[in-house]
Amino acid sequence: YERCLATAKSIPPCKDKISFIHGDVLEVDLSEATCVFVYLVPEGLKQIEGKLHELLRRGGTRIVSYMFSVPNLNPVEVVSTKGGCKVQLYDCTSLPNEGI
Repeated sequence: YERCLATAKSIPPCKDKISFIHGDVLEVDLSEATCVFVYLVPEGLKQIEGKLHELLRRGGTRIVSYMFSVPNLNPVEVVSTKGGCKVQLYDCTSLPNEGI
């Protein structure tokens, strides 16, 4: 969290456009979020799966997950870091066909 804050402040075009919330993801209101970065183990991602799906359903929100996939979503892009870790990007097109 502290590293994210320091990095954002060091990038002039970004410093006034980014905010970070350090808290319990089960309790935090993410309704205003346009991008959510998560670094959770699979069990944690499963706990917030519904919350993340809802963010994508409303449109305009992106989710970035470091290391682990978000359950029941198809990433629009997967990038491997130099160390071999996966970073996955999700948007509204990542949602499974819900019979629409």
